Amino acid sequence: DGAWGEWGGWSDCTKSCRGGFRLAHRRVAKEANQCGKPAEGVATKIESCNDGIHCSGSVDCELTEWTRWSDCDKPCSGVRERSRGIKVHPKDGGVPCGSQEKATSLSEMEHCPPEPGTTCDNPPPEGCKFGDWSEWSDCSATCDGGQMSRSRKVLPGPDGSMSPCEGKTLELAPCNTKTCGDKVDCQYGLWSNWGNCTKCGGQRFRSRSIMQ
Repeated sequence: DGAWGEWGGWSDCTKSCRGGFRLAHRRVAKEANQCGKPAEGVATKIESCNDGIHCSGSVDCELTEWTRWSDCDKPCSGVRERSRGIKVHPKDGGVPCGSQEKATSLSEMEHCPPEPGTTCDNPPPEGCKFGDWSEWSDCSATCDGGQMSRSRKVLPGPDGSMSPCEGKTLELAPCNTKTCGDKVDCQYGLWSNWGNCTKCGGQRFRSRSIMQ
């Protein structure tokens, strides 16, 4: 008769807290001959792990430093801008960047200052105008706090000027700040079709995936 080998060691847990899963595998150590009975059973087993460990040490959102202002090609009548990004995304209920009432700017624009020792004595232009804000992007998390962003374009003013131009062109706000709810039970997909037999009187295998 066919016989399975010993189970291998468990793999690392897929999560360090709030429950994950781990796998163990085994192989057929002895194939059945023509008169024997093939080994029956599963080649991979799965179990939950770290269910009772609560995630701790929440991580707050952290932004990078502002970049240097871009160069000005036209002092007094030109426009310069600077930007920053997300250095660390919030995790496990950490404080997001910005608030529901006031979004955080990731990109800023302003008119160019005069060159050192000079003043801007040309007639003040009407300056730029901003387009409408885009729709908010999808949230980066479904619960425990994520981030979303939106942007808008800079358009020439009525006189065709782009300066002065001060305001935000990209901003960030928190989303889905509710705490993640109860655990979702593991759900398997359907079994695949049986594979080809390893030999006459040998073994054949099938598999299925974890859907959630």
